Amino acid sequence: MHVFLWILGLVAVAAVAVAITARWRRAAEVRVIRCPETGEKQAVKVDPRRALTQGMSEDAIQLTSCSRWPERQDCDQPCRKQIAEAPDGCLVRSTLDVYYAGATCALCGKEFGDHVDWAVHEPGLLDESGHVSTWEQFPAQQIDEVLAVCQPVCWDCTQIQRLAQEHPERVTLRPHRKSAVES
Repeated sequence: MHVFLWILGLVAVAAVAVAITARWRRAAEVRVIRCPETGEKQAVKVDPRRALTQGMSEDAIQLTSCSRWPERQDCDQPCRKQIAEAPDGCLVRSTLDVYYAGATCALCGKEFGDHVDWAVHEPGLLDESGHVSTWEQFPAQQIDEVLAVCQPVCWDCTQIQRLAQEHPERVTLRPHRKSAVES
């Protein structure tokens, strides 16, 4: 019985650690807000420690980075109100979830479905020149403009294209052919 209680305790501690880690990562993600001072979109990050301990109220939110810094690092951070009103709505990841939901890969035609597993299989973007990249390679505050001109690419095709772009001498790309099942 003693061993069972120890195991149960370890499982409980592990579950709490996983939950805290997930909340920490979510709080630390990049957000896009409209700067009250300029009216332009800016990328910001909040202090995840404060978000976890004090919540996501306007008074508790503290920015750790902004795309207007270091020039405007001394501003009074009025954009915190936008984050407090919609903490998940201003996440770049939320914008990307909507973009990929129900889409199909521009290269192989695979459907994304309703949910993208960002932790394991992050999809890519195909730009007008045929280059595949990930969203992190673009400024977060320009994500809407990037998504307007790019096409979604599944994780498999993103990895293949990345390898082909980095080591063209090692990869032979052939056009996708429909199989008898797909016809």
